[in-house]
This record gives sequence, structure tokens and C-alpha cells, in this order.
Amino acid sequence: MFQTLKTMTLTSRAPSRLLVALFLAAVVFPVATHAQEATSLSVTPPLFQISAEPGQVWQSSIKVINTNDFPLTVYAQPVNFEAEGENGRGRFLPILEQETSGQTLAEWITVTDAPIVIEPESSKEVPFIVNLPETVPPGGHFAAIFIGTRPPAEADSMAVRTAQVVSSLFFLTVSGDVIERGSIREFSVVDSFTEVPSSNFVLRFQNEGNVHVRPRGSITIYNMWGKERGVIPINQHSNFGNVLPSSIRKFEFSWAGEPSLADIGRYTAEVTLGYGSNEWRTLTRTVHFWVIPVRLALIALAVILLLIFLVRWAIKSYIRHMLRVAGIDPEVRRQERAAGSVVMTKKLKQQTIESAIEADSEDVSSFGNLIVFVNRYLYFFVGIPSSIALLFMLFWYLSGALAPERSFEATVTQGDSEIQINSEKLYRDELSDSSTEVPNLEEQPYAINIINVSGESGTGAAVALELEKANYRIDEIDIELGRKQRNTVVIAPASLTAEAQAISGLLDNALVSFSASLASTTDSLATINIFVGQDQN
Repeated sequence: MFQTLKTMTLTSRAPSRLLVALFLAAVVFPVATHAQEATSLSVTPPLFQISAEPGQVWQSSIKVINTNDFPLTVYAQPVNFEAEGENGRGRFLPILEQETSGQTLAEWITVTDAPIVIEPESSKEVPFIVNLPETVPPGGHFAAIFIGTRPPAEADSMAVRTAQVVSSLFFLTVSGDVIERGSIREFSVVDSFTEVPSSNFVLRFQNEGNVHVRPRGSITIYNMWGKERGVIPINQHSNFGNVLPSSIRKFEFSWAGEPSLADIGRYTAEVTLGYGSNEWRTLTRTVHFWVIPVRLALIALAVILLLIFLVRWAIKSYIRHMLRVAGIDPEVRRQERAAGSVVMTKKLKQQTIESAIEADSEDVSSFGNLIVFVNRYLYFFVGIPSSIALLFMLFWYLSGALAPERSFEATVTQGDSEIQINSEKLYRDELSDSSTEVPNLEEQPYAINIINVSGESGTGAAVALELEKANYRIDEIDIELGRKQRNTVVIAPASLTAEAQAISGLLDNALVSFSASLASTTDSLATINIFVGQDQN
């Protein structure tokens, strides 16, 4: 993976300004630059991680790749490197022998300073040697080799020139008194209260040792019932999340969960980081935030209170009716209790029993008497449906809140780079790891995108794996939160009718639709979009 550098300027009298001015996301990604004439240049490997002893000599080479249709002349130059700021960036420094006195890694790197000519659409190996002195201090040392098109300046000219530069980084660890120590300086949530299941987090990791470390781990998000609602991996599939000694690195994350009224309440985000090459150390920190959709929550609360009131009224009405059947007038009983008396006359009891028997023996066949009957037993006709509705809402809430997992999307921001993550991509990785055999994917002249709209996590990932086993290349897998679609639909341009029908056959004859907007252009491939519905669950 390559990252584009800004084109730097050189003058005929000041070529060293390049070394001071270059500003690179050093521990994040290797770089490749493109000139105004669309010149491209890249190197491999982008990063060397070396462990060595004092006095040791280490040698290897860098492959410089020219993807242009014309030859390039490049130059190699070692420079020192140090962290700058908290966003994973760094800066390159020229070799200043009068100040460093041979104590920096760039001074120990020997590489040719002769012009290197690379033929069109070809590559060339550039050898180098790292010669460590006997007195090298233990710990981490950092440098890079610049490979750049440094055009010669015209004689007696002050014209501004452009140069394309790429670099290969060197992270050297010298044995001895190596200290690996780090801490989480900050783990915080930007908004402690939101109306939708989403939040932004800030993580700052400090390297307190003398060698670089690459913290790896994840942020796991739980609802108030302890059920997982999102997992954001940190540096688990990258070699460029290093933190240099005596520096702090800032990571930013955003998370968006599947909207659900059942998942309101207090959320917990727990970050777990591990680091260390000699001894694995683990750090943990938690933060809390609230997800409460105010309007929907108020409406739901009002409905619940109304149902509780109706059920309570129905129960009290039923108790009063049964007291009347038993010959006890509730109003008289309440007055007697207020007066402290428990005496009831036999006559009143007899009258109440006779009136209750007479009322139950009335003919309710006529419409008027039916109304009287319904009114008399209104507690039954209101209480039973209200109780059923209340139980149904409770069951719906618990089934949603206690669901083991839900779909989610997340973004990891490191400096200027962003990594998009969603639950389908993570499921796909898990399923691929557990798969016994996945054939090599052949090249295909069109793209396939999978979008999970089934409402169930992992459905799109399972479909992606099945298509990969059928030798299709999946270019993108995504999810639409909050959308639930019953049927799977394959949408393709008319030029890919046969391909779309073949994919449909693998998906239980899913529906096929054609769209002109998915046809190929000069800038992109033709695309087949597969919207995975509930029929694939």
C-alpha cells in the first residue's frame, strides 16, 4: 500500500531543503509520489524492522519499481527519522555529521550515490549496507533511504525543479538494555450522550521505553445488558501502527450501530491493548456513554405507562366485581375501614347478593343489553388485551436487548488515513480463517460488491465466502444499517447479463435487475451489486 507525497521543490543551490521540508506519515504507510506529469515511483519493502548486535554488519536491497512507460533516473540517499506530533507522522532530517558525530542510523547506512536508471515498466535492486559501530547504544534507532528523481540543475540557474520521492523506513533495535514500556494516556468518548447508537472515541498511547512498539488490540462496545454491539480492531492487520520512543500516538475511532429502540441505555466501551516483543503486556481502559432517542423513548414510555394504568384499572375493577358477587360493597367496605368498623348488616349483605344474582341472570341477547354487558365487564375487555400488549412489548425489548450481536460500522483514523470497517468484513475474515480451502481467485474484468440488507450480521460475509469458493473476486463488502429486505437482488449492467445470471444461480436463483449506471467507464470497471436479503439467512 502506498501513500502519495506532496511534490517537493528543489533549487540548484539547495537540494538539502528536501530533507528538512518533507513531511511523511512515517509509521503509518510507505509512500509513492506522482508528479504533475503523472510520473509514478514505488519501493518494496516499505519497512525494514531489524534486530542487531553492536558491531554487526547487515546488508540487503531495496527494489525500486518504475511503472511508467518511459525510463527514470533516480538517486538514493539515507536520512534520519523522528516522530513529530501525535498523528503518526514523522519528519526526515539530513545527516549533520558535525552535530551527530556518527551516532545516528543514517550515518551507518551505505548506499550508492550514483544515478540509477530504471527502464520503463521494470524494477531495479538498490543494495545497501548497515554497519553498526561497536559503541552503538541499545534501544531503537530510526532512519530511511530516499529514492528520488532529483533532476540536475541547469548551470547558473535558479529555476525551481520538481522531484518525486519515495522512501523505505528502517526501524533498528539494538540489543542490550532494551526497555519496552507504554501506557494509555487517554481513552475518552467525544459525546457522552447521543440519540442514535453511534459515538466517537479518542485513544492516546504513550511509548515510555527506548524502542518502538506497535500496540495491538480492539475496542469492544457493549449495551447495558453486556451484549456486544461492535468491535473495532486496532493495528491487527498492519505493520505501520508503530509508536516511537518518547512519543505519543493518537488514534481516533468512530462507531455506528444498528438503530434499535431495544438497545437504549448506558453503553460501555472497553479498549484492550497489548504490546511487547520480549514480554507481552496488556492495558485496559473503559468509558461509558448513553444512547437514548428522546422522542421515541418518551413515546414508548407513555405507551408503557398507559398499558400499566389500564392493567391496574382492570385488576381493581375485577376485584370490586368479585367483592360484589361475594356480597361485599366495595364503597361501604372502604367507608367502614376508614371509620375503623368491620360490621356489616345482614340486610345489606342479602340485598347485595340478590342484586348481583339478578344482574348476572339478565338476558343479554339484545343489542342494548349487550352494551350493558360489555360495560359491566369492561375490565375484562380492556385488561386482557392490555396485559397481552404489555407482555409482548417486554418480550420484544428483551429479545432485542439480549441479542448476542448486531451489525455495525466503524472508521479508524490515523493521521490523514482512514480505514473503514464493518461487521461484514470482520465476519468475512473469521469465516475465511476457519475455511479449509479457498481457491486462488482468477482475474475478472468486472467488480463485485456485496451489500448486506438482511438485518442479520454475517449474512453478507457468508455469501461473499461462497462466491469466493466459486472463484469469484469480491471487491467490496458493505452493510446498510437499519435496512431489512426480504429477497436478494443481483443488479448488473446489461453487458454482464450472463455473469449476473450465473451468480444468481449460486444464490438460489436470486432476482436479477439491470442498471445502466453500473456499466464500465474509462475510470472504473463494470460493477455487479448484490443486495443480500433475508432469504440467504
